[in-house]
Amino acid sequence: MAEPSQPGGPPPVFAVVVNYNGWADTLASLDSLTASDYPDVRVLVMDNASTDDSPARLAGRADAGVVEADALIDRSWPAGRRVLVVQCSRNLGFAGANNVPLRYIARRHANAIALLLNTDAVIETRALRRMVATLLSSPDAAAVGATVLRHDRRDTVDMLAGARVRRR
Repeated sequence: MAEPSQPGGPPPVFAVVVNYNGWADTLASLDSLTASDYPDVRVLVMDNASTDDSPARLAGRADAGVVEADALIDRSWPAGRRVLVVQCSRNLGFAGANNVPLRYIARRHANAIALLLNTDAVIETRALRRMVATLLSSPDAAAVGATVLRHDRRDTVDMLAGARVRRR
């Protein structure tokens, strides 16, 4: 059963971040997502059966709790909470770990927008607001991309709206 969004409000954005033994990068990604100026950002961190201390480190940031991947589909999103850690019992691979929350979003939050974000990516504060505005103003669009800057050289474009910039 789909859960309603706030009446008259913007659609929720569910950011999906897949973690495997990379808690430090994932925490930086979480920091950028929770600092977003978009009013309804919810983060699903998929811990892909990490063998380091990622589960404990990530659980400390999960204000919406920690749940096993098999139980996610039946879970309601707690009001006012932003980060839910989902623990996979085995490594599902990157695509498989993204598919679990995508099924949840499609089933429980039909009007929501999904953002797939690499664990080592950080977003700028206004990025989600701009991406959602672009998506909503383009009725035929099913996806939007963003300009990706190099992490080590923020003045250098790495990808432009999903297309790789050729380096010489």
